[in-house]
Amino acid sequence: MAQLGSQVSYGNTIWLRCGDPSRLGAIAALAARVQGEGDPVRFRVTLARATGDHMAHPQGGREIRAFLARERPLFAIMVGGTLDAATLSGCAAINVPVIAIDARPDTLREMTGGWFRAKPKPMLAGIAAAFVSNPEYARRMQDLGAPGDKVAIGGPLEEGVTILAHNEAERHEIAQSLRNRPLWLARATTVAEANVLAKAHRYAARRSHRLLMLVTPALSRDGADIARNLRDAGFQVGLRSEGEEPEEAMQAYVADLEGEDGLWLRLAPICFAGGTLTRGAANDPFESAALGSVVVHGLNTQPYEDRFQRLLRAGASLCIADANKLGEAVETLLAADRTAEMATAGWEVTSSGAEISNRVMTLIQDRLDAVGY
Repeated sequence: MAQLGSQVSYGNTIWLRCGDPSRLGAIAALAARVQGEGDPVRFRVTLARATGDHMAHPQGGREIRAFLARERPLFAIMVGGTLDAATLSGCAAINVPVIAIDARPDTLREMTGGWFRAKPKPMLAGIAAAFVSNPEYARRMQDLGAPGDKVAIGGPLEEGVTILAHNEAERHEIAQSLRNRPLWLARATTVAEANVLAKAHRYAARRSHRLLMLVTPALSRDGADIARNLRDAGFQVGLRSEGEEPEEAMQAYVADLEGEDGLWLRLAPICFAGGTLTRGAANDPFESAALGSVVVHGLNTQPYEDRFQRLLRAGASLCIADANKLGEAVETLLAADRTAEMATAGWEVTSSGAEISNRVMTLIQDRLDAVGY
């Protein structure tokens, strides 16, 4: 790639060529973060198919050159989809750096055929950064001409993970009172799920008699009904909205005050994702995994299917086929060594998207400095 030259006048646009519409939320989060730093940039997002908000990718050399001449982008960021040869060529011709995120195997196969086979290195030799999901893809990108120091392994660009707040003094006090008692959390559950939780807890407690089940209702107003159903199932139950604190005699504790999930997730090494055995997940599983809790879930993971699958592939969660398996899963995870390994894997998954966002931010800010913004 040529050096920065006076023949090119750059605007303040960053072109985001998005091949995967599911990443639009992450792109919006990145744009908000850049603009929140006060950087004078705007974002032009294109998609494989035009929508009411975004135009379609420019296609072919002439259309791409016209687009680049009009927008004069500081950066072209390809998020998923195809690493298009014509786009790479057009950007290289006017010294627009390219960042490729989530370069997939099908993309790399397309690039190895036809005209591109003869001329890969001039296109990828000047790439600013390429983020791929595993070492094999990294090697293949380098075979296509990308410098080794520009290729990194990481997850796809994502919206940031919400780190749920808590009161540390209260967490410490409750942890002290529990005296290393084993516990698990059923998060965002409904009254209808109380019987499932009771059965699971009874099964898991066979080998861990001091085991405490924490329950947070999907709706705080349901706390009293969940507590009543658990008492009817034969458990000693505490209810937080009535001013009770977890005690040794309690077998279950219903934490029905709003805004406290961050507290209970920091205490519980195991978290059942409420709703995933029935209607769909009530919460983003990354919230739980980011705080060190291993997620157990059913098959109904919408609208967070992608995040549940990423945790599962990383060995950071357990998927159960039906309610009968919940108790077995909790019992299995009570082995501290395995739970700790899975929790570490979960933290790595939830942090990988943030790492890429941070690196892209640095590249953008360095580019702004280089062109004098």
